[in-house]
Parts: sequence; C-alpha cells; structure tokens
Amino acid sequence: MKTALKILRIVMCAIVSVYTVYLCINVGRTAYLKGQVMQMNPDGAFELVWSGINQEVVLYIAVGLFILLLGVASAFLMFKNGRIFTAVASVCVIVCALLGTFLNTELSEYMFMKYQLGMSRIPVEAALSVKPLLARLCIYTAVLYVVLYLILYYRQRKEET
Repeated sequence: MKTALKILRIVMCAIVSVYTVYLCINVGRTAYLKGQVMQMNPDGAFELVWSGINQEVVLYIAVGLFILLLGVASAFLMFKNGRIFTAVASVCVIVCALLGTFLNTELSEYMFMKYQLGMSRIPVEAALSVKPLLARLCIYTAVLYVVLYLILYYRQRKEET
C-alpha cells in the first residue's frame, strides 16, 4: 500500500506539473491576445497591434498567477506526511483543475498545438481536448490520492491499537 501511495504521488505530481505549465502558457498567450486590437496599416491590410493593459489582461494574468501558485503549492504539499497536507494538496489540485476548465483559452490552445508544436494537420477538436483531459486526470488522481492515504492511515492506526 505504501508503494502504491508513493507511485501515485509521483504520477500526480507529474500530471499536475504538466497541466499547470500547459495552462499557464495558454493563459499567458490569451492575456497577450486580449491586449491586442485590430488596426489597419497604411497598405490597407489589417494587423494585430498591442493596445495596452486592460481589465481582461489583468484578470487573465491574476488567474494565471493563482493557477501557478496552486500548482506549486500542491506539488510541495504532496510529499509532506499528514492528513492536513494531503487534504490541502488535493484541494489545491482540484481547484486548479476546475479553474483552468472554466477559463476560455481555446484560441491559444489551438495556436500552441498548431504552430509551437508543429502539428499543422491536427483537428480543432483534438487540440481543444487536451486541457479537459488533463483536468480530469488531475481530479481523478487527487481523489484517488486522498482515498489511498486515508486507507493507509486508518490501517496503520488500527494496527497500533
């Protein structure tokens, strides 16, 4: 049981780290896109130009920093022993996953897959299914981690008495 819990901690840390980095990249790119406006250049063509920091940019930056903080906190708290640390780490993971799910970063997700990763022929549905899949994996591993930890804790407590 201890080995399964240790393996689950490592898997959960890896999944949460990948999800946090992926989400922070997309939130940052979305914040950058929210600060741009369409403008006509002298040739008559339209181009995106940075217009400055507005309320949406500040909101996305604040949420991105909060997601980063939750991801880092959960990664550190996962490897501490104690029911409180286990519960707080799992709550951090679940809040991070749910918060990321409700953010609209679809344009930057598609652009990241298509241009940064070089998957030019990837369908839109496949590009947009990565974030919900990682969020579900984060939630499932957090719940499984709490359940396994509590089972191990109560077994050890029962053996002591």
